[in-house]
Amino acid sequence: MNTRQHSGLTFMEFYSKGGTQNIPSFKKEIPWVLLPDAIRAYCGSRQMSHFEKTPDGTDTAWMIFPDERTLRTLSKENFVETVKFYRPDAYPKCVIGETTSIEVFDAKNYEHEHYPSLRIHMFQDIILDKVLRNELIQSDKRFDDEFCVYLDHQIIDGSTLREQIALFEKMGFIHLAGKVYKSTGLLLNEKWFEEYVFEALKAQYPLDLAENTFKYMRLSEEEDARINDHRFDLTDEDKQKFILCDKLDLEDILDKMYADACFLTAKEL
Repeated sequence: MNTRQHSGLTFMEFYSKGGTQNIPSFKKEIPWVLLPDAIRAYCGSRQMSHFEKTPDGTDTAWMIFPDERTLRTLSKENFVETVKFYRPDAYPKCVIGETTSIEVFDAKNYEHEHYPSLRIHMFQDIILDKVLRNELIQSDKRFDDEFCVYLDHQIIDGSTLREQIALFEKMGFIHLAGKVYKSTGLLLNEKWFEEYVFEALKAQYPLDLAENTFKYMRLSEEEDARINDHRFDLTDEDKQKFILCDKLDLEDILDKMYADACFLTAKEL
């Protein structure tokens, strides 16, 4: 999932636990929920911060996430000497990542002061990965840059898949924003992200890391207007652009994905 989706899902679950009184707790924890994505600005590799198994399943990349004090002074220049990590030399280039090992994550980070929040990120990503691989595309030939769409057996390349995943996440966020509004009465618009997420990132990240993370969370004018106008329903035009599933099934797939993610998120809070 992208950082917008992680933020919306996590906020909805924090809010469900205590309403507005739980917003300070959300602001304290959201930087740690987002850290596995954010820290890539310093380490470059997704495999380490997402504990990806090697394609043959014999090894796993890992990282021991920095604590609060270490994170505030972390930089791209001192990352290698400050953070403990491991990355096998066995990951061919591919548009999608490999399977996350929650067991290795647990073994390396169970003592972290924000372990539950970091774990939320892992579970939410695992849910999306299962939807992608089990319901949308067949990826056995991923290293040949070939992906088979389950819907119609169409073969697409990695570039097309990357565009489709981005579209799935964009539509998914609009759909999620509707769920959050229905549950909390709050709009996940540009103003909300500035106040609830960016300020939280600046409080716990180095400024350059906070700014780099937030730049990927900014909404376009069209997206912001859509949310402000409460236009959460996916249009036929939205659905026609997405070729990885039948347009009649898209919202059901999103609903099931978010329900599973919310269940696992709530267990960690």
